[in-house]
Amino acid sequence: MSNPSVNLFTGFKSYFTDNNGNPLASGYIYTYVAGTGFSVPATTYQDSGGTTPNTNPIRLDGAGRANLFLDASKSYDIDIRDNTNTSIYTELNISGSPVATIGNPASLTMFRQLFTATAGQTLFNLSFTYIPNTNALRVFLNGVYLISGVDFTETSSTSITVAAGLQLNDNLEVSTGVISGNQYQGPAVVSTFNGTATSGQTVFNLGFSYVPGNNSLQVYMNGLRLINTIDYTETSSTSITLTNGASSGDLLEAFYGTITSNSVIDSVNVTYANNTVSNTLNSIESTLANNISNVKSQELSTSVIGFPSQAGTQWESQYHANWNVIQSQIPYNPTEWQIYTNGANGICTVNAGANTVTYVSGSAFDPAWIGHPYFYFEGNGYTVTSVSGTTLTVKNTDGSPVTWGATATGTFYFCYTSVTSVVNVSGTSVTYVSGQPFISLFDQVTINGTPVTATYVDQTHLTLSASLGVITNATLMQTKNIAFELANLRIQGLNGANEENFVITLSPAKTTIQHTYAGQGKYRPIQIGSGENPAGTFNPHIGIYPNSTLGSPGWLTIGGDYGHQVMFINQNANNVNYMLMQGGPTTVSPSIAVRGADSAVGFGIDTQGADTVTFTSHSFSNVEFQIFGVGGNSWIGVGSSSNNAPILSANGVSANVDIQLSPKGSGSVWLGAYSAGAPTAGGYITVKDSTGTIRKLLCL
Repeated sequence: MSNPSVNLFTGFKSYFTDNNGNPLASGYIYTYVAGTGFSVPATTYQDSGGTTPNTNPIRLDGAGRANLFLDASKSYDIDIRDNTNTSIYTELNISGSPVATIGNPASLTMFRQLFTATAGQTLFNLSFTYIPNTNALRVFLNGVYLISGVDFTETSSTSITVAAGLQLNDNLEVSTGVISGNQYQGPAVVSTFNGTATSGQTVFNLGFSYVPGNNSLQVYMNGLRLINTIDYTETSSTSITLTNGASSGDLLEAFYGTITSNSVIDSVNVTYANNTVSNTLNSIESTLANNISNVKSQELSTSVIGFPSQAGTQWESQYHANWNVIQSQIPYNPTEWQIYTNGANGICTVNAGANTVTYVSGSAFDPAWIGHPYFYFEGNGYTVTSVSGTTLTVKNTDGSPVTWGATATGTFYFCYTSVTSVVNVSGTSVTYVSGQPFISLFDQVTINGTPVTATYVDQTHLTLSASLGVITNATLMQTKNIAFELANLRIQGLNGANEENFVITLSPAKTTIQHTYAGQGKYRPIQIGSGENPAGTFNPHIGIYPNSTLGSPGWLTIGGDYGHQVMFINQNANNVNYMLMQGGPTTVSPSIAVRGADSAVGFGIDTQGADTVTFTSHSFSNVEFQIFGVGGNSWIGVGSSSNNAPILSANGVSANVDIQLSPKGSGSVWLGAYSAGAPTAGGYITVKDSTGTIRKLLCL
């Protein structure tokens, strides 16, 4: 008995999904003779020769796949079940005859519709039909892949409904494919790849074959559609290479449509059936990519999915394109925005009496660091001189040797701004070919690894200090650590050659908050406040003001804006002495002190004009002491004395200065009481005569 003529059911391997489009891992496939009400089992095969029958039911693998060849002489009813053996959907009257032959090739008709949303729109009516809940649709919002059942609902065979109302002018793309030819019509078959990237990974082996260069492969990173030749290269028929290395944990997905193992959906047999969209796939992708790259000027409403298929973060424009909102989509949870440095970082130990650094944890030491002055230990910068496994050596950035005084463990970073380009060199002229354009700020330049001295001309030209002859397709690298930054949050105002911006910068030694400028821009004040005073007016509590003359000190105001402040503090880069203010616990009074680098530091209080310094008590209700700002050239000095009477002295520019005690009106000067028999004195004054003898002057 000869073996039956068999045909592969859906492609290289049959691939099944559940109603949410996820792989039907460890599911069951029951096959029956068509029209028997799922009562008469029908045999399928594991091989194209029809020699090895499948079990019935067929058990799918962990990716929802199986070898499934149908008998060409039969038609089948198929019952698809999940891993609990519960039926989730059925397919009726599936022909075992070939879906495509060489004489009559199958073709794929691509239906694609692009919508421009109205404000709040949720329902989108399609100009084509599809089969809901078969994973047949591909839907993108502003280039971001949407998930059926999460971001939208397949409402009917001619419409979808998005979960949240779109913003005005959002771009929604909906597409599907239908195979036709040889009396067969049904949803397009898609081979898929899902992989989680390692740090820096660029090459991905897909596990299926495709035809490079015919726009049939669709690739997504974390749900965002990637563009061929821009974001990745179709390296071979089984792999792709990303332009930039992925981050650890990035999710890469690839989809490829096939009709049979011998008939590929390509530009020859693809027909775009929707008359409302005449653009090719590449032009649509380019439009969407442009929308994404210019998101700062577009409205955006999208869900950034978290750990595989879990709730993530909603990012949208609220009411107006200018008002952007970011919110966690897990109920009752906070939203946190994190900016990570991509510089190397970790913990290391420096070794006393040497210039060696020993790795403890974090980013591995890299020999590529040698010669670069961008290694930081506990905030201080050093040049790396050698790297050997978990040990490196350093010198100071000025070239002087380093000898650690003590063994210590602390934080290390290696971080710079770099540009890597392919260039052509002709004499002293360097011309950009590809890669990153040149930047005007750099400490070091290397060409094919050799340090050179160069001058910036523009983004595509540099001038060398000495001729290198003619070099074609050389590798050029520029490096610099701009402002010693590890991570930077910049709010940009004036931009370009002339800049003004507000920047929060994390550096190895500190975090800075500042207003910066470039070109003809200017420094601007920074104000911090809360509330309104007067009503309807911003109420600043702290003001930070630059000096309009560059290189001159600015000032700080506290308790109000400049001119309405409670305290005004001048900044001076030469300060070494300062005022110290501190509170006190129970029974200890707050204090004001002076401290500094000098061994003795005085304290000055100055009034404006001829006014007074007043000391009060009882919540300002009682005056205890006043100093009058008369503006004379003589004054009283008061001082303590060790084991002697405190000193009250007259001081001034004259050689002889009296002390005047002046009662108010008819008031008197009171001194201590003294009694030595008759007559009784009302008081006395103790003085010393010229011989030092104590005398008492009676006051009657």
